[in-house]
Amino acid sequence: MVVTRRTPVVPAPPVSRTPSSQGQPRSTRASVMQDPSAVPRVSSPLASEDAHTAAITGASNKFKQYNDKDEHKKLKKDKPKKSGKKKKRKSTIQSFLDFLTKLFVLAFTVYVFAVCPREAHLQSPICRGLSEYKRIVLDPYVIPPIQAALAHPYVAPYVDRVTELSSPIIFRTQVEWTRRIVPQWEKRIVPVWINRVIPAFTTYVVPQWEKHVISQWQKHAIPQYDKHVAPRLSQLKPYVARAESYIEQAEATYTTRIVPHVRTATYNLRRWQQKAQPYILLAIQKTQDTYYAAKPHAVPVAKRIVAEVQHALLFLREQRRIFVDPHVAKLWEKVKELSRGSPVTSASTFAPSDTTDFPSPEPVISETLELESTYAPIIPTSVDQPPVETDPPRGKATETSVGTLLNEDAMTAAETEVPTTFDAVPIAYLTSQPASASSSHFPSNSVPTPVQPPRACPPAASSSVPAHIGDKDEIDIGAFYAELGLDEPLITPQSHEQAPVNPPESEEERAERLRLKAEETARKRADIEARHSKWETELRSQMETGLSTLKNRLRVIRGAAATELTEAPDIRDAIESLVADAEKYIKGAGIYLRNLKAENRKNDEKMPLWERVIEKVGVKFSERLGVVEAVVNTWYGAILDQELREVYAVTAEVREVAEKAQVDLGLDYAWLDEVTYSDWQRYHSLIDVSEKFAQEANSIQNSTHDNLIMDNPIIPIFQDLESEVQDVVIGFETRLRRIKRDGERAFNSVQKDEGKGTATDPEHDVEPEVSILPIPEEGVGERAYVPPVAIGRSKEEVLEALGKVEPLEESSGYNSRDDADAGEIVSSLVREAEEEHSESTTIPHTEL
Repeated sequence: MVVTRRTPVVPAPPVSRTPSSQGQPRSTRASVMQDPSAVPRVSSPLASEDAHTAAITGASNKFKQYNDKDEHKKLKKDKPKKSGKKKKRKSTIQSFLDFLTKLFVLAFTVYVFAVCPREAHLQSPICRGLSEYKRIVLDPYVIPPIQAALAHPYVAPYVDRVTELSSPIIFRTQVEWTRRIVPQWEKRIVPVWINRVIPAFTTYVVPQWEKHVISQWQKHAIPQYDKHVAPRLSQLKPYVARAESYIEQAEATYTTRIVPHVRTATYNLRRWQQKAQPYILLAIQKTQDTYYAAKPHAVPVAKRIVAEVQHALLFLREQRRIFVDPHVAKLWEKVKELSRGSPVTSASTFAPSDTTDFPSPEPVISETLELESTYAPIIPTSVDQPPVETDPPRGKATETSVGTLLNEDAMTAAETEVPTTFDAVPIAYLTSQPASASSSHFPSNSVPTPVQPPRACPPAASSSVPAHIGDKDEIDIGAFYAELGLDEPLITPQSHEQAPVNPPESEEERAERLRLKAEETARKRADIEARHSKWETELRSQMETGLSTLKNRLRVIRGAAATELTEAPDIRDAIESLVADAEKYIKGAGIYLRNLKAENRKNDEKMPLWERVIEKVGVKFSERLGVVEAVVNTWYGAILDQELREVYAVTAEVREVAEKAQVDLGLDYAWLDEVTYSDWQRYHSLIDVSEKFAQEANSIQNSTHDNLIMDNPIIPIFQDLESEVQDVVIGFETRLRRIKRDGERAFNSVQKDEGKGTATDPEHDVEPEVSILPIPEEGVGERAYVPPVAIGRSKEEVLEALGKVEPLEESSGYNSRDDADAGEIVSSLVREAEEEHSESTTIPHTEL
């Protein structure tokens, strides 16, 4: 029987344990996933060739099946990943909101460019908000830094060049824009926007908004707010009130104590900055020019200087090594010799060889020798015999006694030069028990040598010195100073002879001294007074020059301003705009009166609305008149600033002369004997004169000087403008009063108004003055008193009435464009009146 065995499978190779390989999916059976080509073709010895082939074929089929299953699983796993990566489509609500946002932005842009440039009074909230944003944010914080950066000396040339190149292009673009685009815009888009878009929005969108949004808001949001939010806010009111009180106190403290100092510091800093800025810019420019001019020459010179300095340092180092270092070395050796004594040969040099039979106390002898060599011995005078010289043969052991070693040390010390300034110290023997014990082992011919006490004992060796060495053995400080050449005193003694006491001063000497002092004082006073008179003359000359300069500069400024004022486009445009707006207000009031007459309402309902609209027209005209005054004041403020700068420049020059005079004379007056109060008064009068000159210059500028009054050519032109504006105001008030009376007569309230005027209207006293004017249209009329009555109309009724406004071509000669503008203005006034009325109590009315 033949047993078929499966073909063995090669184990899988080791897999990396990195994170990149851990996330990969693995098959359930690793043995099946092996490559069949890698399976070794080794057959069992019991298997035949056919069985071997069948086994391989079966394994291959199983391998293909498992591969197909794994591929199918991979496809299933990959499908949700691919589907998950697909981009989600926007919902219908989000798409609709995006469309509404784009539509709103487009409408906002069209409205801003169509309405805001033509609104002089900024009646629209959007235009007013953009204008306030420009005034609060852009003008103070964004535009000035940009202007300062463009005005910088490094940037200004490029800006001028760009301006020069772009000015023709911009001018041509403006011309084409004004000639082609603006007329088409005003002809096609603006009328459609005003006549169709705004009425359609008001007719269809606003009612639906109020019907669906406002009602739901009031029904659901406001009760929830009153129920949940308002009680909690009421609990916070005490804390809010307390915080407001603290804030008010802080604001008051800041306003009263900090703001004045901050304002003064800011003013001084700005003034100093204005004074120093030209000099700083000039210094920067000169420094830069000097740097660029000197750089080609300075760099080679600096390199040459560095090279020369290096050569000089090398030469000095070489000379120091040749001439200085040897002397320093000698001095250093002397200092070391004086500090520790003469060098003595160590006892270890004469150590015996291995063949010597010295006993055990040898270390004690070496210690004694080291102690003796530590101190510098003084050569005794009693030693006259020559030293015993021994020349033992080489290679043999030499026996040397302690006495011989000591004699050799003494002879070596005798060859050393010993300073003679040191005092001789008595000779003493250093005796110790170990030394005597060691000497007993030497031969009998050894001679003991006396050992001298040390000159100086270091702290480390002081412990080994015997106790019988006293203060006599210490070093002589005086001799040490004499050896170093310091025995001479640093300061040469001088005879302390007392100066003789001054004899008492006689009367003649005292008189002579006082006379000389008086002459010196008189000479100093004459010099000071001469210089003071010179400074006063220079100050008067400067004042006269300053007055003439100020007059000439004021004439130039005022002449140029008068020429500019006659052709000032801003002021002329403001006055013409005032006239046009006044005409629009009058026309709009007339149109509204005609349409109000045509409505089927009671006169009691029409009269309050009419009076309110007339009052609004008067208020708007007053605001427009204030705009004209602001334009004129802004222009004249710039002229006044120029004049004040000239006044300040002239007075600063005069004050500078006065301050220089005080600086020159102040210390001399302080050190002058017999200085008087009149002298100090004359000294302080220099600044007083400069201050009086400043007041005089200001009076000349504002035409309040008593004797010198300069002609100001601006005043007559201002008077003409004032009369022109006054004529416009009088004409407007007269025509408005006439329209108002027409409305009162139309609504059958003439008798009521007359009765009320006789009782409460103080302006009826000037009625005869109005009636005698030769020109009715230009006559002086007074504004009638309009009581602040409440309007009993709702917003829908007012807008419905305004929608019925149609210009009457047969009764007026106005064109449709002016009528539309007038109707728009009055419509805005009616809406404002209705908004004010919404805040007050609503009067119930009966629907017609």
